[in-house]
Amino acid sequence: MLLYAEKQGYDAVLSAPCDSLPVPNLCKLLPVTGGVLAGWPLLGLWPVGLAQLLVHRLAHDADRSVFGWIAAAGLPELPAPPGLTNVNRPADLAVRPEVIGDRRADP
Repeated sequence: MLLYAEKQGYDAVLSAPCDSLPVPNLCKLLPVTGGVLAGWPLLGLWPVGLAQLLVHRLAHDADRSVFGWIAAAGLPELPAPPGLTNVNRPADLAVRPEVIGDRRADP
């Protein structure tokens, strides 16, 4: 995505996984120069200037983890707002049903 965004003339890519709820307003939490939320490495703003570094790391570095990428990119990790939940299973919703509301169909 960084290469595509760079070719299209964008400054950065904003990422927010669909299973991290409720999605905070990242534009208010992250600096325009890029950053990620601490403990939530996919909630971030990635400057397109990092595209070639990412390509190089994927091709030549054994550490392909997101955490390794964040460290190599030098992006700041900023405090995450309270209440974020990682929802991967129906049981996760039982713990925090308010994050998506009641979306059950009528029987």
